[in-house]
Amino acid sequence: MIYEKNWGMVMRRKKWIGLILSMVMILTMVACGGAADEISLGDTSSETMSETVSEDVSETDSETVSEEKEVPSESEVADSEKQSEEESSKEDKTSEEESASEEESVSEEESVSEEESESEEPEFTVQDHNAILFVKKAVNVRIGPSTDYEKIGGLSKGEQIQITGIADTGWYRIQYNGAEAYVASSYLIDETAYQAMIAEEEAAAQAAAEQAAAEQAAREQAAAEQAAAEQAAAEQAAQQQQQAQQNTGDYRAQVVAIMNQERAANGVGPITQSSTLDALAQIRAQEIVQSFSHTRPNGTSCFTVFEENGVTYMVAGENIAAGYGTPEAVMQGWMNSEGHRANILNGSFGQVGIGYYTDSNSGYGTYWVQIFSN
Repeated sequence: MIYEKNWGMVMRRKKWIGLILSMVMILTMVACGGAADEISLGDTSSETMSETVSEDVSETDSETVSEEKEVPSESEVADSEKQSEEESSKEDKTSEEESASEEESVSEEESVSEEESESEEPEFTVQDHNAILFVKKAVNVRIGPSTDYEKIGGLSKGEQIQITGIADTGWYRIQYNGAEAYVASSYLIDETAYQAMIAEEEAAAQAAAEQAAAEQAAREQAAAEQAAAEQAAAEQAAQQQQQAQQNTGDYRAQVVAIMNQERAANGVGPITQSSTLDALAQIRAQEIVQSFSHTRPNGTSCFTVFEENGVTYMVAGENIAAGYGTPEAVMQGWMNSEGHRANILNGSFGQVGIGYYTDSNSGYGTYWVQIFSN
């Protein structure tokens, strides 16, 4: 647009020059007295001027041509030049602002780039240090000297590691899979300390093994002693049972002998010991450990023991006692009880069975039974 407007100004100047030249030529011809020629010359000048304008205008666009059909005044020309200068100044100013903006943008980008570069700098320092250390227990390997950094692997107990530096965080710098990495220093120790640690662990393991062996031996000893005690108790029980059986035979005969003495003293005939009734009396002696009563543990009468074992009777009786240690003691107890004494001296009973049972875990320890029949 600036080019077109300047070009319009040139065209206006040419038109003015052309008009002035035409007027000069006409005046010259008048002065020479050629009126007819003057008109012809004027027409010719008009054609020449028209051709010149046409050639000049053909170089611009239709809009410029339409604007330049009228001849501008000098003030319009001055205004146009001033406006052109102002627009050119504005464009120059705009260009300067854009250039300044671009420079500022570049400056900001450079500043941001510098800040990013500064932020990428490591937040720690590392001092070179060469040493060979040992891993005392499994530990993680990281890309930086603290737990804030990513874990990239691990080291196993007993590994020998080449240290290349110490960070200001106290972590060791190492080479791990061909790259720089870091590990906490508390997990690495020198060879002397490592060997001492291994020796201590082996000693502790040995002590633990010995302790376990001692405890196992103690358990086995206790088990053996328990087994021996149980065996001794079983043997003692067997002896006691054997003795009880022997005593039972002896006690039965002694009880019957004392009964006949009492019967004779009271004018009653002797009573005979029956092995059949002895068996029934022994059953009842064991039952009264559970229920010291003439009612059996199953809730039936004591005389149902006859029927269960196929023994018949016409008349029958039963005496029971507990806690007496000898035949003499139990007979004395029965004779001091009116009901028991009556059965012992009853002349209708011709046979008797004696039961004797011991149980050291029971309340009375010894249990006695007399079963009478006709």
